[in-house]
Amino acid sequence: MKQTAKLSLFKAPADPERLGRSVWERYLHRGDKRLTPDSAVCELHFEQSFIVRDYVHIINGTELRIPRGTPTLTPDAVPTILPNVAPHLSKRLPPERNVRKRSEEDAVPRKRRRLSTTDEPAVRNRSPSSVSDVLNEPTANDDALATIAALRDVKLPNRYTAEAVQPNSPSVGVIKKMLEFLNKREDHTDKKQFLNQSTAEGLRITLTSTLELLDNLHKKVGHTYLITSQLSQDKSENFFGIVRMSSGCNTHPTPQQFLLAVNCLSFYNLARSVTGGNSTADTISSLLSIEDSELTGKKKLMDTVNSHLNKQAPANESTSGNSAEHSYNVRRSDSRLICHIAGYVAKRCVLPSSCPACTDCLLLSAQDGRRMPAAEFIKHIDLGGLHYPSLELLKFISRLEDVFTNCFSGRKLHSESVMDVLHMIHHASPLQVGCEIHTKSLTARIVGFYVTMRLHFFVKGENKSNLLRKRNSAKHLKLSRLN
Repeated sequence: MKQTAKLSLFKAPADPERLGRSVWERYLHRGDKRLTPDSAVCELHFEQSFIVRDYVHIINGTELRIPRGTPTLTPDAVPTILPNVAPHLSKRLPPERNVRKRSEEDAVPRKRRRLSTTDEPAVRNRSPSSVSDVLNEPTANDDALATIAALRDVKLPNRYTAEAVQPNSPSVGVIKKMLEFLNKREDHTDKKQFLNQSTAEGLRITLTSTLELLDNLHKKVGHTYLITSQLSQDKSENFFGIVRMSSGCNTHPTPQQFLLAVNCLSFYNLARSVTGGNSTADTISSLLSIEDSELTGKKKLMDTVNSHLNKQAPANESTSGNSAEHSYNVRRSDSRLICHIAGYVAKRCVLPSSCPACTDCLLLSAQDGRRMPAAEFIKHIDLGGLHYPSLELLKFISRLEDVFTNCFSGRKLHSESVMDVLHMIHHASPLQVGCEIHTKSLTARIVGFYVTMRLHFFVKGENKSNLLRKRNSAKHLKLSRLN
């Protein structure tokens, strides 16, 4: 078997002057492929004089040839041997493709060109009077784009208070202008246009519901702004989807079943209390109200405190809340903690009144307050921002604390515990603080704030104790089962 020698491949020159329209392209003229710097040509197409196979060295006048590992071409090498050239290889190269230059029309957005092209046939088919009326209104393309851009600047939907929609604001005027534009444009729209009937109807529902909801909340509830991040007809579609799923995933309800499900949802409370929990149905139902429950609860509490303080205690019950039947079972609070709480009450109730007389009689300077024996705890943790109560305010807060401890030393905590505390305060010996002008209002404010704050921390402590008790009982139960 005859063994053939290994043939070498040579790359085309990388020099564009030799490559582009040079001798190589004239000899290697192919109609289906251009000659690139990555193209390779076999050594059979070159004469042997163009191929260098050895390293030539002259030593002492003697020529020494060393075979090269890879043959190379001389700088003037040209592939001239092309036997039996196929006819399609002799075709002329196709002309270079002319790249179209970008015109000014290409800079216009595609949607805008679509609106302009679709509006032209509709304008041609209208009468001259209707065309002039339409062009004078904001249905022209430029005015339409300006209206949509203004609606975008309103930032619908918005998610921040600074971007919220307010009554009589410029954003409301933009929404009304967009609604007017939609109402006038629907008479001259085409189904093939970008703003078709369904899209315009959905946008109209969203904008109209936004204005109606803003007006309703402003007039009936008293809200000053509206955040529109969740305003969409998708919520209504979601509601109808929930009602439809009441009959099953593959069955559509009849009109009678649909109305029955909607009526059931209208009077059935969706907010349910957890089984075995300590929250009543009334507490859960308050979550469905759109009113400010915090302000409403504070107002009711202040009204209750004022009504109790305005009543005069009976003579035979004036000291009924002073002490329990067995005083040795009553838990007492430390006077140093009471002094610290009195300083916090002064910060929240006395300072906001801005009355110099009330401030002078209920607060002490830091230098005078540090001399009080009960101010040891405040002096220990004070870094310059705590307040020192006067002796009058300290006695008043101590009296309230004694009434509170007397109340819960003999009574259990329940939903009406605040009324029990107020009842005992009402029948306790009368004690008021503040100047002559603000005595009544300041006393009621301090009593309401102190009772609310004290109950909050008392309930928090009771819940923590119950949780620890349950954990310990579960731990003991587990150990008993192991034994």
